[in-house]
Amino acid sequence: MKIPVNRNISDPFYRYKMPALEIKKEGKSGQKTILLNLNEISRDLKRNPNLILKFLSIELGSQTKAEKNSYKINGNFSSDLLQQLIYDFIDKYIICLRCNNPETFYIEERRDEVFRECYACGYKSKIDNKLKNIILKELESNTSDYYSKKEEIEYVIEEETITYSITNDNMFIRTNNFINELSLFRDDKQIEFVLPSLEHFLVEKEIENEVCFYLDILIKESLVKKSDIFKYFQGKSKVIDKQSSKKIRKF
Repeated sequence: MKIPVNRNISDPFYRYKMPALEIKKEGKSGQKTILLNLNEISRDLKRNPNLILKFLSIELGSQTKAEKNSYKINGNFSSDLLQQLIYDFIDKYIICLRCNNPETFYIEERRDEVFRECYACGYKSKIDNKLKNIILKELESNTSDYYSKKEEIEYVIEEETITYSITNDNMFIRTNNFINELSLFRDDKQIEFVLPSLEHFLVEKEIENEVCFYLDILIKESLVKKSDIFKYFQGKSKVIDKQSSKKIRKF
């Protein structure tokens, strides 16, 4: 079963999800608790499972062991307790403190200080000392498959060059850059190109499921009206699926 990455979200169409934690007990009277699907959870969170395991060890005051994709905690702990602690980890080390987006990555700034930066809004927040040294080692080794490396590419749209950020195989557009570049459409003569240009971008990058995220930005920036969105995407769009269509009706 998949559950929202953000514990405060109840929207069934929320796209950031992870598997609910599964455990089993080992030894007499369940002396050890095995985390059966920590790898799957880690992949969805884009964090090293050993980092999550270390956090659990600190919070529970219990020793842990990781070997060959097997993760164990000394002690008899319930799945509910461990699930809530994983949510605590997400709140402290993943979720952006400004926009609540879970698409964040770690960077080292100044001397031995680690920050998480948000792909959506660019906000940076300092990581506490509890896991800082472990994250620093991962960053310095530059070998982790779990920490996203930010790169920049250029994409030409309507003969204007726009800079985006990408991570691994997924593409994300930094909200602040997106808003700045959209200023070229504020001229009334250009406003008609906003939705076609957005659609072209979504199809080109194969991220059609992101349409509602970008439409919300367009509305907040007063670049389009809700009626324009509904009319255009109902009549012309190639990127709307049933779930997105339902969300657009709520704009």
